[in-house]
Amino acid sequence: MFASVLLAEENISLLNDPMPSKQQISDLAAMAENGELSSTSVKEVFLKFFDPEMHFKDTKTIAKELNVLQENDLGALEAIVDEVLANPATQKAQEEFKAGQEKVIGFLVGQVMKLSQGKANPATAQQILRAKLKN
Repeated sequence: MFASVLLAEENISLLNDPMPSKQQISDLAAMAENGELSSTSVKEVFLKFFDPEMHFKDTKTIAKELNVLQENDLGALEAIVDEVLANPATQKAQEEFKAGQEKVIGFLVGQVMKLSQGKANPATAQQILRAKLKN
C-alpha cells in the first residue's frame, strides 16, 4: 500500500531515501485503524517520513505537527453536533432526514466537519447525528 502512495504521488525517487522505521509504519497503521487519521492524512504522514527534518520523529508527533489528528473525543464531537443541530440553517436537512431522506446526512456531517475544521472523525460524527436525530 505505501509503495503505491509513493508511485501515485510521483515520489518514486523517495525510494532511494532512508526508509521509515518499522515502528513508524506500525504506529501509522494503528492510528489509521483507530480512526485517528483519515486516509488522506495517512498519506501525508507517510510522505513526511521521508522528509529529512521529520524522518526521525515518531508518527504521532508528525501527525500533530501536520495538524491532521482526527477528533474522536465523544464529548467534544457531541458538542459540535449539538451546535450543528441548533443552527437554523440545518433545520430543513434535519426534517428531510427524519422524513427518510438518508442522503442529507452527508450535508450534516459536512457541517460538523466544517465546525471542527476537518478534525472530526466523520464516521463517529455520523453515528452521533443519527442517534440524536432519532430522538
